[in-house]
Amino acid sequence: MVETSGGGGDKEVLAYMSHFAAALGANSVGEIGSNMAGIRVFPDEENLYAKARTLGQELCQSIKDKRVYCPPQQRKAFARQRGILLT
Repeated sequence: MVETSGGGGDKEVLAYMSHFAAALGANSVGEIGSNMAGIRVFPDEENLYAKARTLGQELCQSIKDKRVYCPPQQRKAFARQRGILLT
């Protein structure tokens, strides 16, 4: 999850986004958020960009490795609960 805001509250927004994505059946490799200090200016930019690069690398590696974050039984139960047929 990536979130930027103009007024803070990043942790709450990320928690909501993560919960919503999970309710739709999505998995996340991590999250990063920052409030803006001006047009395309973020506090502690160097650290923020380093975290974003690490998160991007983790996402790419997860796709390459075809990682499964949700055990098959849990995924099937989730699908049944929402009336989705898995093959």
